[in-house]
Amino acid sequence: MAEPKRTIRFQFPVTPERVPQYINITLANHINDDVVLDFGFLDPFCLPQSVSPNGPEPSGVPVQPVVRVAMNVRVAEQLYQQLQQVLGERRRQRLPGVKHYPHQPPVNPTDLA
Repeated sequence: MAEPKRTIRFQFPVTPERVPQYINITLANHINDDVVLDFGFLDPFCLPQSVSPNGPEPSGVPVQPVVRVAMNVRVAEQLYQQLQQVLGERRRQRLPGVKHYPHQPPVNPTDLA
């Protein structure tokens, strides 16, 4: 007979030296059986000025890397489920004073090329 599944709750300690890093750019890739997530900060003042229609395309915008995380597919699936749950709850709450963005499907950077 199979044992029933147990739920284990993890607790991450909150200490003054564990200050969160702010990110506003993410990139997801896969390498073999792992998922690699890059988190970075894009300084809005580093964005190129409006490009003229006949001018050259900008070669790239500098992003300050914050952290790179590699995980196996099982952990990536757990993260995906947790994010869906948190964001769904946030949408249902409709907190006042918080900007609510319309639901958008994920964008694959290769589709933008």
